[in-house]
Amino acid sequence: STEVVLSKQNVPFNVSARQNQTVSFEFTAPENIDLLGCRIVANSQQFSDGEQHVLPIVPNATLVTQTLPVFTMKQGAQTFTLDTPKGVSPYRFTLEFTANPIWYAVLALPTINTPQTENVTDITASYYVSTVASAIATANPQITSAIKTWLTNPKSTLTSPLAKNQELKSVLLQLSPWMTEAQNETERMHSLGELLDVNRQNYITSQSLNKLTELQNEDGGWSWFKGFQSSTFMTENVLEAMSRLTQLGVTEHSEQAKKMQIKALNFLDRNIQTSFEKYKGKAGYSEILYLYTRSAYRDIPLTNALAAHKYYLNDLEQSWTTLSLYEKALLATTLYRYGKQETAKQIIRSLKEYSTTTPEMGMFWANNRPTLFTNSALQTHVAIMSAFHEIEDDSNDTELMKQWLLRQKQTLNWGNTPTTVDAIYALLLTGNDQLAVQENLSVKVGNQKLQLTPEESKLGYIKQSFSEKEITKKMLNVTLTKNTQQASWGGLYLQYFEKLDKITKHSGGISVQKQLFIEKDSKLIPLANQPLKVGDKINIRITVNTDQDMQYVHLKDLRAGCFEPTEQLSGNRWQELLLYYQETTDVATNFFFDFLPKGTHVFEYTVWIAQSGTYQDGITTLQCIYAPQYSANSDARSIIVQ
Repeated sequence: STEVVLSKQNVPFNVSARQNQTVSFEFTAPENIDLLGCRIVANSQQFSDGEQHVLPIVPNATLVTQTLPVFTMKQGAQTFTLDTPKGVSPYRFTLEFTANPIWYAVLALPTINTPQTENVTDITASYYVSTVASAIATANPQITSAIKTWLTNPKSTLTSPLAKNQELKSVLLQLSPWMTEAQNETERMHSLGELLDVNRQNYITSQSLNKLTELQNEDGGWSWFKGFQSSTFMTENVLEAMSRLTQLGVTEHSEQAKKMQIKALNFLDRNIQTSFEKYKGKAGYSEILYLYTRSAYRDIPLTNALAAHKYYLNDLEQSWTTLSLYEKALLATTLYRYGKQETAKQIIRSLKEYSTTTPEMGMFWANNRPTLFTNSALQTHVAIMSAFHEIEDDSNDTELMKQWLLRQKQTLNWGNTPTTVDAIYALLLTGNDQLAVQENLSVKVGNQKLQLTPEESKLGYIKQSFSEKEITKKMLNVTLTKNTQQASWGGLYLQYFEKLDKITKHSGGISVQKQLFIEKDSKLIPLANQPLKVGDKINIRITVNTDQDMQYVHLKDLRAGCFEPTEQLSGNRWQELLLYYQETTDVATNFFFDFLPKGTHVFEYTVWIAQSGTYQDGITTLQCIYAPQYSANSDARSIIVQ
């Protein structure tokens, strides 16, 4: 190999015995070179000594991905414009749209079709989903046809959102903790063909029903696993799933199922009466669940529980204002079924007063937050949505609530069995039959209309990219024309290379801010015009803001070359009930969040200043890997160390 000497400098020095001296050399790092050899030789009249190192050259430019999330419910034409900083040279422009997101609900069904363990929750879910799937396939033959097209298309869109669009994401899937989740979700999607095989689903329904019969204890209740003591909670879950199938109109329960229901209801009646006679206290969560479950089986007479039933129903009718959102929704439905319609409607009016409605998110409850050991936000939303549907019938409210539910599927993976069951139930129960509607989305990029393939038109998923030679300024204006008033979403992505000191702050549905402080005597002093020196401890504070819950979120902070992290080991971190993985690399600190709830979050880590000189600090990027159109980045600053 041939050596090319880029710089050669001589500096005289004079050092006494057993002393040391620092000698500095300044040079300009060349562009387009990744590694630089550095040879240092100290010469005297008697002898010389030296050493050689390889120094990495980190580029001062990076690939920036600017995004614009797109969501629309409107019919007709709408234009979306992606604004970009002046003077950038585009590298790639990509547009992606999903015309009918209700398909994502169908794609979630295989998650819970085949039970993985012999527990009553999974088997009940399997019974529920196989019955629903048979009804969907029988009533909508075009769905089965579309699934066959998906499965036979070599460019199938049946891929987990985690694995799609790798070129648009801030981290490769292989370098993230979510490789297994992506593979599992993709495999589940590819089992849709089996899911919509009516004969197979009828067989699974029969097998699940037989298994539930085996698992039912002599006293009529179910436990989580066979051999455990009967649980009122597990029993209520099984009965609720069965009643939902009746409400959806997808089945008439067999004699086998009816006998199970009667035994289970007798078990619940005995338990509530025993509890009433022993405690006779104020009605709470367990009493609400009992009354709600019992109200779905009013054709089956109460057995020795009339006193408890009447007492708790009257007590809750008087004290409903103190209940949680979830409890209010269940109680409103219960009271309505038992003829107490005025109070039920009063609860619905109260729930409506506390709701929030926006064009982007639909109708939701801002204080409906997921917390440990309680109902998820999705389950609470579905309970409210079901109450509105039953008491008000289908209305504009339920359509707006469905909009919020679908938006959650955009950024969340419905991997949890109860949550998936609830969400699918609500989407199929209320409003328009979106499964039977083909959107026929028309897309214009600038003045050019995209030519869609038959598969893109039928399935409603569109993705096209344009190279730097094809991109014009007009193309950043994209016009969508819809023929139905249902949810469609997607995103516009513009990628370009830019020097770090010229990158401007960008927010695409989420935002991130980076601040630096000098940490001295347990106090944080803003950098501002403070002089910096080697040995100073710097606190890096990153503030993240999201307006909706998200899964699989990546936060990356590029560090200045003079910064040396105080924490070298990567690992799990726990902060304010938020669990995440923090990874330290040579040039950046990464944060991986399985789940990031909506709101404002602050993360901090510290570094030492290890070298003097002038350095370019890096930007901080934030992106939802599940829905990459949600991304943001901070700006950067120069770091001068004396």
